[in-house]
Amino acid sequence: MLSDGYWGLEGMAWSSAGDEINFSGGGPGGTYVPYTMTLDGIRRVAVQGPGAMTFHDVGKDGRWLVTRDEIHNAIGVLSAGDRTERDL
Repeated sequence: MLSDGYWGLEGMAWSSAGDEINFSGGGPGGTYVPYTMTLDGIRRVAVQGPGAMTFHDVGKDGRWLVTRDEIHNAIGVLSAGDRTERDL
């Protein structure tokens, strides 16, 4: 049930009470969205923010460790005769 409908899963962590699982699932638009799911299978978006976000851990006091994932793609080229690389 946890992996249904996602193209990928990242960063699972139990809640501090042990009654929910926190995870980031690959959703529409190709970004990871943080979710919380109860043991009964009720899922909700845990937090919304700009870009992809990944759960890493939950502290004993209930605070979450979540990162906002920034992906940068680049292609560098060093042509014959050039002294420095440039981004295409």
